[in-house]
Amino acid sequence: MTSTGLDHPDGAVYLLDKREGVTSREAADLVAEAWGYGKRGHAGTLDPDATGVLIALLGKATRLSRFVAVHDKTYRFTVRLGVTTDTCDSSGRVLSRTSAEHVTADQVEEALADFTGTFQQRIPRFSAVRIEGRRAFKAARKGEPLDMPTKEVTATEWTLVDYSLGRAVVEVRVSKGTYVRALARDIGDTLKTGGCAESIRRLSVGRFRVEECSSAVDDPSALRPMAEAMRGYPNMSLGGINAVSARHGRALPGKAQGFVSLLDKADRLLAIGRGDGTTVKPICVLRPL
Repeated sequence: MTSTGLDHPDGAVYLLDKREGVTSREAADLVAEAWGYGKRGHAGTLDPDATGVLIALLGKATRLSRFVAVHDKTYRFTVRLGVTTDTCDSSGRVLSRTSAEHVTADQVEEALADFTGTFQQRIPRFSAVRIEGRRAFKAARKGEPLDMPTKEVTATEWTLVDYSLGRAVVEVRVSKGTYVRALARDIGDTLKTGGCAESIRRLSVGRFRVEECSSAVDDPSALRPMAEAMRGYPNMSLGGINAVSARHGRALPGKAQGFVSLLDKADRLLAIGRGDGTTVKPICVLRPL
């Protein structure tokens, strides 16, 4: 572990700009190895071919995944019209090809409007969702028929960045669990050309932006204390008996509602609490006595 890693012995957050060609798990493993942490994880899976913001969680910070993964995410990707694949992205087996050069930018904008707001999205066959106890992608690889379920997702703030000859570069903000590949597929279906996703890049997760991430796994500037994982949540600074109470999981007086970061006077993360407007109850204690 480097000297910077020793500054966060209990756990840390690493802001990685994941490169293409590695899984999210492999990327988190590389970060953990670089900094000498045994436990590792990440918040919000990126497809192997996708790049961008991946929040690696190290040590005790692995327990914070549920608080980070719930955030909305922003993506930039290309919708390639006229091509469908079994994975809904350019890495998959091509199922059909058709000309899309007749499609105009205005028509693309109209299609994006159809996917603005909250709607039901059919989960891609090549996904980790379980169907009758089995991972869907395992059955899909064997060519087995699958009745894929739908899920409720939300997409907002669409921007058509560029459009030329059947390729639409778009940006969008989506809710947790939205499949960007499926958005490309469904936009293509709406335009009656079919479509798949290319060059998927995650630009943000909540308040974490790609500009502050590092493409290297050993960049000290990208290694942050555990408290950083709770960006956007309210916090309480605790000292004395209140800090001891938080460490023991005892409720504290407080007017906050929802999740709250409980910090000591040195801004180290003691616990995550849940407030009801009157008290804050620690639900995830991170720092021992």
